[in-house]
Amino acid sequence: MIFREERLERELGNTHDLQCLDGRLVRVADKLNELQTESLRLQKINQQRLNALAELKQSLLQKTFSGELTADAADVEHKGEAALA
Repeated sequence: MIFREERLERELGNTHDLQCLDGRLVRVADKLNELQTESLRLQKINQQRLNALAELKQSLLQKTFSGELTADAADVEHKGEAALA
């Protein structure tokens, strides 16, 4: 391990330079971890929304085929005409 560090020192400069590089790498790794956590959180929210949309679609289709939406639309139209009279 010491040989490797000495070789890195020769290639990159003194120990101070290595410590600075190490600090930057740690910050980059920390930022990547933060981004991964945020990405997973957003993926979860997105999946929840997709599930909710699928449920809404099923509900609307069921109401449409059972005639519930048609009846509601006619009722709303009738109330609108009554309000204008």
